[in-house]
Amino acid sequence: MSFTGGIILPKQAASGNPPAGKRGFGFDGNGNPYLIDEAGNIFNLSTPAPEQADLTPAAAVTAYLFAVTGFLTLAIRIEATAGSGAFTAAYGLPLAGMLDGAIAEVNIDFPASANPTVTIATGAGGVTVIASATNPAPAAVANWYGRFRYNATANAWRCLTRAFNS
Repeated sequence: MSFTGGIILPKQAASGNPPAGKRGFGFDGNGNPYLIDEAGNIFNLSTPAPEQADLTPAAAVTAYLFAVTGFLTLAIRIEATAGSGAFTAAYGLPLAGMLDGAIAEVNIDFPASANPTVTIATGAGGVTVIASATNPAPAAVANWYGRFRYNATANAWRCLTRAFNS
């Protein structure tokens, strides 16, 4: 979501509540920054998204990486398992309700196996894959890291960084 013609709101009274019916950026009574979108949703900008549960794919899956929205930073871990054969775990980064510039960090722990392949796509269904990873040295465990940024103008995620450590 993007903001055009936003307003700067003054620091609020000790109640800590943003003013009703306003859109833009401001500070609550404790000095914490917040953002109010066009729909009146209030986003606390001083804290990252809540901790996400680890994902543990053991067979083919197509799902969103997370459901939380309105964050600036989020980290999630995928603990991949070898499963019973080759498979792909296809995860999508959601588009609805994302803040422009939001960052999602993904860590994937791969077993000592050539399985699975994990794909990260912008949006649902794995249509626009922006990163794909499989253990490059199947005789040893490996860790993959990816950092993604949401662009509200394009309504898409972009891969900023990806790296293996084995």
